[in-house]
Amino acid sequence: DLATGGIRDADGKGRHTTTARSLHLLPSGGVLVDNPGVRECQLADCVRGILELFDDVVQIADRCRFRNCRHDGEAGCAIGPALESGELDRRRFTNFQTLNEEQARNAKALVEREERAERLERRRSAGRSPKSSTTGKRRRRK
Repeated sequence: DLATGGIRDADGKGRHTTTARSLHLLPSGGVLVDNPGVRECQLADCVRGILELFDDVVQIADRCRFRNCRHDGEAGCAIGPALESGELDRRRFTNFQTLNEEQARNAKALVEREERAERLERRRSAGRSPKSSTTGKRRRRK
């Protein structure tokens, strides 16, 4: 029941039809967010949610011999045998890895964005004298 537009001949991409935000529940249990003008949404600080959602993966990973295990075939890794035995579904583990990688990228990007903003603010305020920066007024010339 969602309106759709045609595809542009020039680049094969769709035309915009969304004019208002909407949330759609999918039969599979998923949720579709239609937000006009928003190209992508990123996860922000969702480590706890990932760990809760993938509690089964976390419990298996806790059995790894080393705490810094990357679950990539290292000696003592519990994930590989769990995948081989069917205890852990490969697709579920891939989803877990994908969300963790996305979270790490977004967290890094957020820190970098905040650092850039702080540097810019320091540069902007460096040229101001303490008095002029607090009052925002200029002195009158006599």
